[in-house]
Amino acid sequence: DVKELISLAKKKKKILMTDHIFLFNTGITKIKEMVDKKNLGKIYYGHGTYAAFGPVRQDVSAIWDLSIHFIYTFSYLLNRFPKSVSAIGKSYLSSDNPDIAFLNLEYENNILFNLKVSWIDPIRIRSLTIVGDKKMIVFDDNLTDKIAVYDRSALMDKKESMLKLYLSYKEPLAEVFSQFMSSLQSRQNPKISASDIVNIIVILEAAEYSLRNEGLKVQL
Repeated sequence: DVKELISLAKKKKKILMTDHIFLFNTGITKIKEMVDKKNLGKIYYGHGTYAAFGPVRQDVSAIWDLSIHFIYTFSYLLNRFPKSVSAIGKSYLSSDNPDIAFLNLEYENNILFNLKVSWIDPIRIRSLTIVGDKKMIVFDDNLTDKIAVYDRSALMDKKESMLKLYLSYKEPLAEVFSQFMSSLQSRQNPKISASDIVNIIVILEAAEYSLRNEGLKVQL
């Protein structure tokens, strides 16, 4: 369906954009800048939690509803596509669609990413941690100071210090619309390319296949 939409947009010379909203979050934008500048050093791994107490959906699993956000975010920060994905989950409240799942993604250079998604957690959590050999970052979308930077080497060769970054707030959805309008006016492709959209769907389909096959590791 995504490929068909891309083909249709090209044929009719239209701008096609997906609102991968976290890519327009000021906290994620700042982390991307730091990763690109190698401020964290060599990236070792990351982990995230995207959970809340409801709503429980019946049409899709928590993988399709929730995990998409931090999968596209982590892949964007690394500027890489994962090599493999595996997932396990359970359906506690719905008949067939798992409402909780744990995913593991592996990228080049031995970078691992673990993600928990759930509709039945007691509190709303939107947190993402990235660990490098020079610095470590914790992103928490629930906080005003969304980023905490830990000046701690993974080799533990220096005293830890922690810096919280207070960023000027910009409403992500407003930023999405602003870029879409800009693309319409300039006729330039938006920040999120068509291939990025297809890649995310490929990852989600592989994760769903893994979940239905007892956590089978799927090569991408």
